[in-house]
Amino acid sequence: MSRITLRQLLDHAAEGELGVLGSLETGMGDQEDGHGATGKLSHDQLLTNPDEAERFVADTDLRLAATSAIRRALISDPAEFDPRKYLKPAMDSMKDQCLQKFEAFGTTDQAGRIRARALSDMALAY
Repeated sequence: MSRITLRQLLDHAAEGELGVLGSLETGMGDQEDGHGATGKLSHDQLLTNPDEAERFVADTDLRLAATSAIRRALISDPAEFDPRKYLKPAMDSMKDQCLQKFEAFGTTDQAGRIRARALSDMALAY
């Protein structure tokens, strides 16, 4: 089942992250809603990397999961204002979403392969 079809069935919003950031004909960037690149861009810069788009989708899914859980908690008890009461369900919902992503991306049970790296070494990787 495609992502869009699944989102439509679940009545969730879907963002179109995969695409072009400007005009392929002119090579000029184009801002949308005040965000994005401007000026002359290379062909590679104009096209959205599908691997990057997948990360955007995962991030968006986590935000939707958290927002949905917070809304449910606040609607079910409008008088409740203690953040611990609505942030706990949000964290649980995000955890469930992460577990689904780990399974979908084939990364389940891979924690043993992760090796700790010093922050200074990580900074060099960027």
